[in-house]
Amino acid sequence: MACQQSGVLLDSEIESLGPADQVELYRRLKFERDVTLDPGKTWCPVIDCQAVCSVTPNTEGEPAAVPCTTCNAVFCSGCRVLWQDDHHCPERQPMMSSSPSGES
Repeated sequence: MACQQSGVLLDSEIESLGPADQVELYRRLKFERDVTLDPGKTWCPVIDCQAVCSVTPNTEGEPAAVPCTTCNAVFCSGCRVLWQDDHHCPERQPMMSSSPSGES
């Protein structure tokens, strides 16, 4: 027999269903998933930082410089490498194709 109710559990309801450590794990994983799925957010690639940064895409849809307000690093929104003035994102480079005959 299946539950006839449909809907979404509230965080307050989830808190009552399990031990505190499991609820904390749920919250952390939910937050990480939300950041990963949000195209306007990304993680700072600096190992000691890992803050959530806001991504503002440029008008051409190309990767843009993303400033981290926590550690002040600036990195590429595409490849997440630290940004330099002459940065060319490898994520936006054309793919190399092999020759049709299989020769390199």
